[in-house]
Amino acid sequence: MTLKTAEAGLSSFVDCIETELYSSDVYCQVVAVLQEMPGDRAAQAQILIKALASEAIKLTYKYFVQQSQSATVAREATKSQPIKLFRKNKKLTQAELAASYAQQRQECLRQLGVQLRQARLSQSVSLEKLHNFTRVPLHVIEALENGCTERLPEDVYVRGFIRRIGNALGLQGERLAASLPALVESVPKAFSGFYLRPIHLYIGYAALMAGAVGGLHWLASQISAKPEVSPLQTIPSPAPDVKSMINAAPIIDIAPPEMM
Repeated sequence: MTLKTAEAGLSSFVDCIETELYSSDVYCQVVAVLQEMPGDRAAQAQILIKALASEAIKLTYKYFVQQSQSATVAREATKSQPIKLFRKNKKLTQAELAASYAQQRQECLRQLGVQLRQARLSQSVSLEKLHNFTRVPLHVIEALENGCTERLPEDVYVRGFIRRIGNALGLQGERLAASLPALVESVPKAFSGFYLRPIHLYIGYAALMAGAVGGLHWLASQISAKPEVSPLQTIPSPAPDVKSMINAAPIIDIAPPEMM
């Protein structure tokens, strides 16, 4: 809407209200009273009353316009506010959550390292002595105390080392290890995009049973197809000839005894 259109609308609106005002009973009674005044005062008073009424109408109209504009702005602000809140409270992705947890974990490791270093120095314990007592590698102790989280091993080993060092320095190692946030993987492990469902289990079970039945049927058919083998006929061996055995036996000559 342009400025000229707004002014034209305002002028027509004011004219309508003035027409209704001038035809109202209250205005007619006021004019009747003013006409009883002597001389030109009645006409001047009537002109002033018309000007006052017109100004009052204009001010009232402007007031309602301002109130309407304020209400419109408030509604627009109310509509836009949930969008802003939604943007602020937008759910984080798995990667963003993992990055946030990793940052918290690194900060906690640095604080634990500072605490362990202060406890060791306050007790005048050298790194070598702490290493010999706890069997924690020297480079791990140095990495913990200096906040070099990238030089630390896996989470399970780090917790064990913190527990041992804390107990050796009298700092309740179990509590220190438990205060370390757990690692969160950025991408959840999946079985190559394949998830076992009940229907998959049923299909696999049916395939296994079909294979077993088919194997048994094939084995039975192979057994039934084998030719029957008749038992070997025993050939009787000839009985040995006694006479030939006697003739074949060697004759041993026995010498006579010598005469004394």
